[in-house]
Formats: sequence, C-alpha cells, structure tokens
Amino acid sequence: MAHVSPGVFVKIIDLSEYVQNVPSTIGFIAIVTEKGPDNQFIRTNARDFYKDFGEPNILYAGKAWSQGPYVASAFLKQSDALYVIRVMPEDSAYANLVIEGEDSSSYGEDGTSTASVTSVSGLNNEDEIVSVINYDEDPDSTATAAVLFFGLGRGAWYNNFKISVTPHSNPIRASEGVYILDIWQRQNALEYDTTTGLWVEDFQIVQTFEVSFNPTKLDESGESMFVEDIMTAYFRDIQCLANKQLCLEMCESGTDWSLPFLEGPERLENGSDGSIQTDAENLLVRAYSGMLPRVRYEANPVVLEQSMYVDEILNTEDYYITIILDGGYSTNVKNAIVSLAKDSRQDSVAILDNGDNKTITDSLYVRNNLHTWNTFYAAVYECYTKVYDTWGGRDIWITPVYHMASVIPYTDNVAELWYAPAGFNRGTLDGIKQMRFSPRLDDRDDLYLAQINPIVKFHVGFTVWGQLTTQKRPTALQSLNIVRLVLYIKRALSEFCKYYIFEMNDAPTWAAIASQIDKFLKTIQDKRGLYSYSVDVGATDYEIKAKQVHVNVTLNPTRVIEQIYLTFYIV
Repeated sequence: MAHVSPGVFVKIIDLSEYVQNVPSTIGFIAIVTEKGPDNQFIRTNARDFYKDFGEPNILYAGKAWSQGPYVASAFLKQSDALYVIRVMPEDSAYANLVIEGEDSSSYGEDGTSTASVTSVSGLNNEDEIVSVINYDEDPDSTATAAVLFFGLGRGAWYNNFKISVTPHSNPIRASEGVYILDIWQRQNALEYDTTTGLWVEDFQIVQTFEVSFNPTKLDESGESMFVEDIMTAYFRDIQCLANKQLCLEMCESGTDWSLPFLEGPERLENGSDGSIQTDAENLLVRAYSGMLPRVRYEANPVVLEQSMYVDEILNTEDYYITIILDGGYSTNVKNAIVSLAKDSRQDSVAILDNGDNKTITDSLYVRNNLHTWNTFYAAVYECYTKVYDTWGGRDIWITPVYHMASVIPYTDNVAELWYAPAGFNRGTLDGIKQMRFSPRLDDRDDLYLAQINPIVKFHVGFTVWGQLTTQKRPTALQSLNIVRLVLYIKRALSEFCKYYIFEMNDAPTWAAIASQIDKFLKTIQDKRGLYSYSVDVGATDYEIKAKQVHVNVTLNPTRVIEQIYLTFYIV
C-alpha cells in the first residue's frame, strides 16, 4: 500500500525458508485380532496398540491370519508410528447391554418409571447403534432404550464384560442421583468349583466410576458426571451412548437405576466374530485395496457424504506411509499389498515374505511361479524362523517380515534411512531358535538372482543377508536403501515445491527453488546418502505459456558394498 503522509511503515519478510525433512519410517499393516476398533484406519503407537488391540495371539485365527499383530509389535519396538486396520466381516456384531425405561406416556399413576436391562442381537453398525437409543429422536418418540453400553469394536471378546450399577455409599451423594458404576471383566477361562460341582467364570472389577444418569449433573470441579461422558473419557474397551432426553425424564420421574442390577452385574451379550475365520483373506485384500466397508457409515445430507469404504490408505496427500507390512498372509493378500505400494501410493515399499517354504528349491519355485513381482516398490525375504512367543508362552514359526519390521526402523534410528537394513552391523537378529533353512553360498547366489533376501545363520548370529527389491532390471533401484532414499527425497521436495504454486514464473522464483533444494540435497550428501547431485530449475518459453516450471533433480546415490575381493601378493 502506498502512503502520502510522513511515517514509518514496517513490513516483515520471512527469508528463513528451507526444505523440511519428512518422517523416515511410518508403517501400515492390516491385522486380524480378537479386539479393537475394527474396519477403521487408525494411527497407533507402542502404548495404545496393546490397549486397543490386545496382545498378539497366534491361536486366535491360526498362523495364516494371526501373525500380523506380531509384526506390528516388532515394528513398534523401534518406531512409534504405525497405521493399523483391524478387519472384521459384516456379519460380526457388537457385544452390548441396554438399560431401558418406560417412555413418558407409559409412566405409572404415581408418575414414576422403572428401568430394566436387555441386549440387542446382530448389532453391527453405527446406524443400528444410533437407532437403538433413538439418539436423534423427536419429542414424541416412544423410545425405551435409555443407555447403551457396547464394545469398542465388534467381536465375541467383548462378551467378557459385565456392568453393575449400585447406589452411592454416601447417602448425600445417593440422594443427588450419583451411582457407582463397576465394570467387570472375565479374568480366566471356566474354573471348576469343587464345592458346588459347577463350572464358574472368574469376573473381577477392573474399573469403578461415580456416574449420574442425569445429563445435567456436574461434579465439584464442574465436569460432567453423565454416564456417557464418563465412559467416553475414561474407559477404552467399552463405549456408551445415551438418549439424553429420555435419561432426563427418567431421572425426573424418580427412576432407580440400580434396580436392574439387584442380583449382580449384567453381562454384555451378543458379540460375535461372524465369519472372520473363513473370510479373513477377502477382508485383508479389501483392507489393502482401500475397499473394506466401514462399520460406522451414516449418510448425512448436511455434510459431504463420507466414503462407504476405509479408503484413507489410498490418500497420499493427508497420510504419509513409507513401509507397508505383510503379516505372513496368502498370495492374494500379498498381491494386494504390492499393488497398494506400486500402483496406488507410490511413496512406500512393501515388505513381504515368500511364503513358508521348507527348502530353497520350494522358495525358488514359489518366487518364479507365484510371487512374480517385478517392481522396486517391493522387497521379499526368506525364511520362516522359530521364535519364542512371550505372550503365549510357546515357540511359534513366524514370517521373516517380523524381523524386518524391527530391522528397518532400527537402521533409521542408529544410522540413516539410506543405509542398508542388512549385514552384521544393523541386520543381526536376536531370539531365533531355528530356521526352515539357512542358505549356503551357492544357494545365496540362486536367491540373489531371484531377488530374494535371505536370513543366514553365521557364526556371529542370524543375519539379514540381502536388501534387493523385486525389480529384475539391474539398476540402482534394485537396492532397497536407494529406493527408500529416492522416495524420501521425492516426498520432501514435493511438499516443498507446492508452496511455489501461484508464485511468479521467473528467474528469482527459479533461483529460490533451486537454492533450497541444493541445500537439502547437500545435507544428505554430507551424511553419505549421495555421491553427487545436480538441480536444474527453470521454464522454457512454452512452459511459461503453459504456466509450468521444471525442477530436474539428478541423483547419484551412494552404493553399498556387496562383495569384497581380498587379494594377497607374496613377494
């Protein structure tokens, strides 16, 4: 703005621009577990993963489908950034418990109402959850469901919870409508009671809350005591949804909310795993393809319609992922993983096993006939190893991706992402008791030509002895460390360059872009990621007319040593 009268006019110009680093290792895996929020794209960490999805259990869906949580656990030992989709079929259902009351038109002559408990069969999506309590009901509704307790996710595991509501032990608090809500959880399997001669279940209280069923009730600090708010804030496994209008009416009519629980805690029921045991493959394929149906889909005409599918995994603008993990799954699932990395995202590498092969001959046959991927967006590892399952207290055979899920982020932590996640310095593995096979030198030559990265037993320990991608053409992109470097630079420069959209297409802008890219690549070069590089930024006459600018970056990545020739000259 131009001024005429005298004065001091200040403008702040920020010249501190730079190419920002992007995260090096963010993983994604689809899993089959007993518990956890399902058919949702969730970012988790080493603490929340176990709270939400529980401990890995190979017995739940067998080796074919239950290895995923072990792979996730290994990854989270070295990285705290993992996206997860727990898959469940459409015929699975929520365990639930409903507290019902009379609607206002059915109150007794004295104006009081009573409460009872029940559960709903086949409750398996948000529409049904909302409809149970008529959350958006009109004032004339005859709904009787006041409060609904239901599992964080669908599945039979949540049938292991009970709810009890008792009057507060303090008479004053009780008179104010405050209750004690206890959550009970089954601790063990059925136990035989020698006194009664019956099999009994061991339920214990795992959480106790002071709650009110009056949505307007506040505690001394001004926080809500309403049961829905308390459960949402303080308990993970069980969720709560309440019909506030009906709850208020019932409280005002003197409902005793403890009445349905006089004989003890009431169990959440009707939770079901559905066809997970037979439909796991299809669900995992759909999860890696962005076509898994959402559980919580509700059309809302007021806002843009939400996708019917869990398709965030296809969104490269809002979700950055660098590693897509196989969980020892079938060939069809592996194909979906490779397609996700190569065709859909193109910013991440698929880390796969070659199946559970007993011999090197079997491994080569599978690679050449079933797992025929030919892309630098995927890397294949052999073989299955026997490790001790600390959660189950047994030895299990596990996919080599379990080890790579830890080795790759470990490499980033102790070196840089452009270092090879292999060899004696970063690829030595602990905890292996046995291998399906350990390839000798001639065998390793055959595996190398098939782009299979083996785990080898040396005298110093079990070691990852390869880092090839599945690309058959001999170029620099056959090396996993170089692919990860290129994808990292691609992401960082893409994020940087977008800030120049709509800037002036002239020499000062070109120079600014080139200068910052040069500084960024020089840092990588100083950290041994590049031998050399060049940057050319500009626009031809045609590009200027087409409103384009070219940014040509030539990279000469640092190669790793794969062979050492030691020669002795005796004179």
